[in-house]
Amino acid sequence: MRSSTRASDSTDAAAALQPSRSRSAWWDALARLRRSRGAWVGVVILGLIVLSVLGAGVLSPQDPLAVDANDHFLPPGPKHLFGTDILGRDILSRVLFGGRLSLVTGLISVSFALLLGVPMGVLSGFYGGVTDRLIMRAVDLMLTFPGILLAIALMLAACDKPAIPKIAAPQREALEKAKGVDQVVQQNTEESEENPVQTA
Repeated sequence: MRSSTRASDSTDAAAALQPSRSRSAWWDALARLRRSRGAWVGVVILGLIVLSVLGAGVLSPQDPLAVDANDHFLPPGPKHLFGTDILGRDILSRVLFGGRLSLVTGLISVSFALLLGVPMGVLSGFYGGVTDRLIMRAVDLMLTFPGILLAIALMLAACDKPAIPKIAAPQREALEKAKGVDQVVQQNTEESEENPVQTA
């Protein structure tokens, strides 16, 4: 009697862990997010960082470009919470304003990765065979191209445009992420073909 009860309990637990076919992948992801405390902690920390970066003009205690030779290499204190650098510039202010560039770089790289990886993954997973092999070899070819050469090529093409080197970094990062996005989308597409969603 006890063995049958344990078997039914284990079956119910396994069924609860498996995603329902009648629900979308987004719904399952949101359900897991609601149950994960660590995920919510990460969301709160990320939100605070983004808000701090976006509000750098208000939160910054000093001008990030202001130079004071008398206050160089100061330790953290009431006036400079993160201290100062070799030129006497406030490090906290520079971190807040520098975070804007990091945020933009991340958004650009993720956007390129999605624009490249999602269509390639869908085509690769849907058609498979020769199409799959061709797309995978094209992705491998893009990833073998050194990032420094890409940056030099963009600098030479831009000539006197100093903003181009900043664009090279997110493009290289996007190419590296695109392969991961491509593989995930490909796998989900193949699974969707094998197990179509059942609607009521």
